Amino acid sequence: YRGFGVGAHSFDCATRFWNTASLEDYSAAVRSNRLPVADSETLTRSMRLDERFMLGLRRTEGFNIHLVAEELGIRYPSEWFGRIEELQDAGLVSFDGTHLKLTAAGRLVATGVTEDLLWPTLLSTSEATP
Repeated sequence: YRGFGVGAHSFDCATRFWNTASLEDYSAAVRSNRLPVADSETLTRSMRLDERFMLGLRRTEGFNIHLVAEELGIRYPSEWFGRIEELQDAGLVSFDGTHLKLTAAGRLVATGVTEDLLWPTLLSTSEATP
């Protein structure tokens, strides 16, 4: 995703960067034909997983969990699918075996649902799964 404007954030699937929060500095950079980027960070594997879930769940269509697993080289443990069932039973997510998305009720507690699916860290449990 790309962010435009003062303080906006962008992400290119590996690095997150953000524009200066100062309107004066932003203006000066643009007038000088420079990008107004204030700083950046390269995301670790764990951060990329968190990002994929956080952003994927907030999309209307949700996201494909299998693509995320392939991109990050993980396997979901069977217990994790049990969490999804519990969240479905609670009316917070919809899952068709591939695409996971929040329901209207789930959107109201999106951060909690995301945390429930990721912690304890999904990476630590998926790496222990044969």
